[in-house]
Amino acid sequence: MENEIFEKTPVHKAFFSLALPVVMGMVVSLLYNMVDTFFIARTGNTNLVAGISLCSPVFTCLIALGDILGLGGSSVISRLFGQKRDEEGKRISVFCFYGSLLGGCVVAVLLLVFRTPLLNLLGGRIRIRLFMRLRTTRLSRWALLLLF
Repeated sequence: MENEIFEKTPVHKAFFSLALPVVMGMVVSLLYNMVDTFFIARTGNTNLVAGISLCSPVFTCLIALGDILGLGGSSVISRLFGQKRDEEGKRISVFCFYGSLLGGCVVAVLLLVFRTPLLNLLGGRIRIRLFMRLRTTRLSRWALLLLF
């Protein structure tokens, strides 16, 4: 009964039922960025909007890093469950869980330690870097949850 979606469900139905949470996660992160930019733009401070826009690649990279273990791991796990290798699938699942937890901590620390060189690499004038620094600090605090 627990492997029914892998064994008996038509491929297109199984694909959409398994892909829907991933797509919804991407939609939520897109909406978050749009709403965040909208409210910051309402302040009338163009430096704030520029700081948010210049730090968007950092946010995108955090989501991409989270997807490595999330999407890649779920692909491997579903194939193992389909082959009735449940114990290996469970082991990979635990690895992905703790790997994303550890990865989130490591990325948060690296983002805080290398914040200044990263901001220099992203560009932006001196006045904008203050807002970029605030944004990357906030992203580093959320890195654990973004990667988890």
